Amino acid sequence: MSYKKFYEKQSDIFQIYIKNTDQKEILVKNIINKLSSLFEFDKNKDFVFTDIGAGNGKVTIPVIDFLTDKAKLTCNIIEPSDLIDVFKKNCNAKNINYFQNKIDDIKIPKSDFILASHLLVYLDNYQEAIKKIYKALNKNGVALFVKNNSNTDDLRLKIMLGRNSTNTPTSEIIKFINTQKLKLENETISSNIDTSGCIDLNEDGKAIISFFCHKPFAELTAKEIKDFQNAIKKLADKSNKLTKREDYIWLYKK
Repeated sequence: MSYKKFYEKQSDIFQIYIKNTDQKEILVKNIINKLSSLFEFDKNKDFVFTDIGAGNGKVTIPVIDFLTDKAKLTCNIIEPSDLIDVFKKNCNAKNINYFQNKIDDIKIPKSDFILASHLLVYLDNYQEAIKKIYKALNKNGVALFVKNNSNTDDLRLKIMLGRNSTNTPTSEIIKFINTQKLKLENETISSNIDTSGCIDLNEDGKAIISFFCHKPFAELTAKEIKDFQNAIKKLADKSNKLTKREDYIWLYKK
C-alpha cells in the first residue's frame, strides 16, 4: 500500500498517534502568537480563515475560538476524508463552510490566513498547490505550511517518516518559493511523542508503530516490530519521549 493511500484509509491510526503527542497544542500556540503579531483585529472587521486538510479539527477549532473573539470570522474547512463529519460534531462555531474535497478539486476561497498542515507530502505537484494557495490569499494575508523536518539522521528519518515515504526537503520547497519571488519565513519547531506504548505493545503503541511504518500493524513482521522498538529505545529519552521536528514555512502576501 502506498504512502498516500495508507493515510487516506487509516485516519483512525493518525488520531491515536496525535493523542500521544503535543505537536498539535504547540502548533495552535504558534499560530495564535503569529496571527496576534501580524494582524490588528477588529470585532467588526471581516477575517477569513481557511484550513486545507483540517482533519477532525484538533488544531482548527482552537484557532477558530481565538479568532471568533477577535474578528468577524468566516471559516472554510477543506477536508477530503470522513473526518469532516467528526469536525462538524466537534465544532459549534457559526459562519463555517465545509468542503469535502481535495485541493486539486476546489477553488480556494479568498482568505486572510490559510493553514496547510502536512498537506504537501500528499501531493504529486506541491509547486502548483503553493501557487494556488498564494493566489487565494488576500493582500497582507499569510499561509502556513507545516511539514516534517528532513534534516535529520537516516535512522531518525526512518522512524519519523516511515520506510517507504517521500519527504521533499524543506530547502527544495524554499528554493521553489524563492523562484516565485515570494516572501517567506522558515522555522523548525520541536514536539514530543510518548512512545511507551510502542515498547509495551498496547493498542496505542501498535497504532503508533503502524503510523510510522505506513503499514497496518497486522501486516508487520516480528522483525519489523522489533527493529522499530530497538530504534525507539535508541532515540527516545528515559521516559520514552521521542523528539519530533517540524518545519513551519510562513508565506506572506504583501
